[in-house]
Amino acid sequence: MDLVTYAEELLDSDLSDEQLDGAQILQNFVESDDYAFDTLRKIGTSRKVMERLIEMLNWKNLAEEDIRRCAAEIVKMLAGKKQNMLRVAGIPGSMESVSSLLHTERSTTERSSRTDQSSTTTAEETNYDFSSFNLLALQILTKLANNHDNSGKIGNTRGLLSKVIELANASQYLLTNEHATESQIKTVRKALQVIKMLASTTGNTGKMLREVILDNVFAVSHMRRILQYGESHMDLQRLAIEILTNLAMDEASKERIMTAGGIIKLLLSIFMKPGIENQNSVSEEAGEGLAMLSLENQNNCALILREKGVVKKLISALSNQVLQLNASRILRNLCAYSRAESSNRLNGVIEAMPTVLKATMTQTDKLLEVSLGLTVQICKLLGPEDFAQEFEKADYTETGFVEKLIQILKQYNKHPEVKVPRIRSVGLSQHRESVSSLVEEALKLLTDGGSSQEV
Repeated sequence: MDLVTYAEELLDSDLSDEQLDGAQILQNFVESDDYAFDTLRKIGTSRKVMERLIEMLNWKNLAEEDIRRCAAEIVKMLAGKKQNMLRVAGIPGSMESVSSLLHTERSTTERSSRTDQSSTTTAEETNYDFSSFNLLALQILTKLANNHDNSGKIGNTRGLLSKVIELANASQYLLTNEHATESQIKTVRKALQVIKMLASTTGNTGKMLREVILDNVFAVSHMRRILQYGESHMDLQRLAIEILTNLAMDEASKERIMTAGGIIKLLLSIFMKPGIENQNSVSEEAGEGLAMLSLENQNNCALILREKGVVKKLISALSNQVLQLNASRILRNLCAYSRAESSNRLNGVIEAMPTVLKATMTQTDKLLEVSLGLTVQICKLLGPEDFAQEFEKADYTETGFVEKLIQILKQYNKHPEVKVPRIRSVGLSQHRESVSSLVEEALKLLTDGGSSQEV
């Protein structure tokens, strides 16, 4: 009998000391560089052992805390392997068992209300290491959520996602306290990572998960607080913005996000404050979030336009290398999807024409694509007499611009799969316009606007 088999048999013992010995032996092996692969494969092919480990996740007696922790560590390692990940999730009740590892203030209140022995419960909970189990559960969920079907199971497990969302709740004190413990921040970070993964899920499962997340009245408000007070924790801000951007993939979700209030203002503030490399990353995410929220949504476009001086700020951002791409996307959406009564607020966009023309003439790839889309929208705001004047400001001729458009048209007809605007690779194909059709529209606008160049 090898040591792994011996340890597996100890798990079935009626003695807690032997159970702990077996769990510790297995944990040592799965965490060993030399033996992890073979041990995980052996455990993963034994349904009996996996069921026993999953069962142990539910053990909440203080005397069994170490056994439970070892079992959770082993399950975490199992969930990191693709085949074992599916086996873990395939065991009946496995998601509920992982959920049992999560401890929140709300779950404590609910338990206390169901028992007459609240004083005993409180005494035991005082000594129980809930924070480490929260982190272990979130680490397991992060690994399980790498699979599409597992993500759906997480969303369908009663109370599981609400616990994760509660653990993503970072108070103003925690976010602004320079002495906050790393374990507290790490738990919030892991919870946000789980929510982000679920919110980015594709297909009907993804739509269901986004609805479940938004059905939680605290989800968006937790994200908003991180945006408002999390300047010292840019990694948390980036995750919160990514979650909001993913949630906004569905049209109805955009409206629900806005009900939290203040999201647009906070995203604009973060977007307009690039700095060091980490700040640039958060700024870019905020820009993507604004672009997604404003895509084909009149109400969100109206909210953006209500912000004081926003059009001028966005035009100014076109000259900033970090901000240019997403500023172009946002301006393009504002022009394309705002209500007619907002047209007076968009008149200033014409001032961006020289900068946008230059980008269309000189840039490539994504920046060329989005600049071309913005060019088309600005052309729609120009009168026939304005074309020549705008080309002169940009130091280009209409003839040269038309030649550039034809060159782009030929290039993209060879590669028609390239689309604009490019914001997210998932779930946006229905919103993209082909470069070819944009070029053709620009050529038509130039012709109708009185260009002397024959096309």
